[in-house]
Amino acid sequence: PAAAELFCGVGFVVTGMPQEERQRLEGVLQNHGGSVVGDFDELKVSAATLCKRLNVSEIVLVCSEPRRTLKLLYALAHGLRPHSSLWVSRCIRLLRRLTPQPHDWLELPGCSGWPARGTSGLFAGVTAVAIGSPQWREQYVPLMCVAGADVRTDLSELAGTDKVASRSVPRSHGGGAHILAHRLVVMESASEKSSAVRSAMNSGIPIVLTEWVKQCLMEQHICKITPLRTQIKQEAARQAKSGL
Repeated sequence: PAAAELFCGVGFVVTGMPQEERQRLEGVLQNHGGSVVGDFDELKVSAATLCKRLNVSEIVLVCSEPRRTLKLLYALAHGLRPHSSLWVSRCIRLLRRLTPQPHDWLELPGCSGWPARGTSGLFAGVTAVAIGSPQWREQYVPLMCVAGADVRTDLSELAGTDKVASRSVPRSHGGGAHILAHRLVVMESASEKSSAVRSAMNSGIPIVLTEWVKQCLMEQHICKITPLRTQIKQEAARQAKSGL
């Protein structure tokens, strides 16, 4: 195809690089017929809706470094496997859309392989209650929904969901296929003394912090749920390390 039509019908999510480099690459993609997703907010919808809005038939993720930005997490929630920017360069140099080779994919830390799960999201079959600040909920509730979770607003809504949500998570979802967490409480932060934590514990419902959601998306499988006390200590260590 002509250079201006090389990526016609393709929408791109570009992340994991300095702003100036990202803007330059987005400009190159647009000059070659591609469309570009601007902010992660645009990724809060279904893949079909996103394609319709961009007037494209598919979405491609391009990433230089696996920085755990919301934009990358949303792209991963959509099931997009990250291409390296070198793949884009090769396509442009040869003026044809190349089938990605193993070296064209960006490796994600902890991700041992890319599962083929069809249209099912990573969290398909999971019913969750999300507890956190309004800003946190605005960011992470749509993220979990995009990944296939059924997110409720109150802990009492998890009662009686066993029959609906207790089916096994598909084996293509990785090592957590036997997931016990078909019901989950996902919290921005937690104290073992809080009423929500006590209620969840009394109901036998697993509790996870935001880090677990991120880890699952980065590794592309349902990760093991560690005791809440361990999660709280790990979160405190991460915040201390980052200087927060």
